[in-house]
Amino acid sequence: MLLSWVGQVGFVFVFYFRVQTLDPPSGTIPSVAQHFLLVPIGLVIQALLPLQMVAGGGVGEAGARAYGRARGVPPKAVLAGFPPMTPGAYGEHVARILADPRYAGALALGVRGDTGITILEEKAAA
Repeated sequence: MLLSWVGQVGFVFVFYFRVQTLDPPSGTIPSVAQHFLLVPIGLVIQALLPLQMVAGGGVGEAGARAYGRARGVPPKAVLAGFPPMTPGAYGEHVARILADPRYAGALALGVRGDTGITILEEKAAA
């Protein structure tokens, strides 16, 4: 529980200093005390799972080499089994998830080159 509270205090200060640093000075920035009320104690974590290997970022190639070694095929053959998706396209999906309110209630999301963003699990209705 103590670790949770320490994390919460850290999150509040991160949000506060982000606003202080990046937002233009308009005089309407809430105080630190107000941030403790604005930033909810139960910050919800969303999981974003790549549902395929993504070539071009290093991790996808490492996975393809490992799977290829285990199956006795070259890494390019492993990657050819997945629809094309570059790291830039993956980043665009992440930006869409962050900007689109449809995904705010999702606990787990998947991203794939051919189907795009899929909600894997949503919050239970209250």
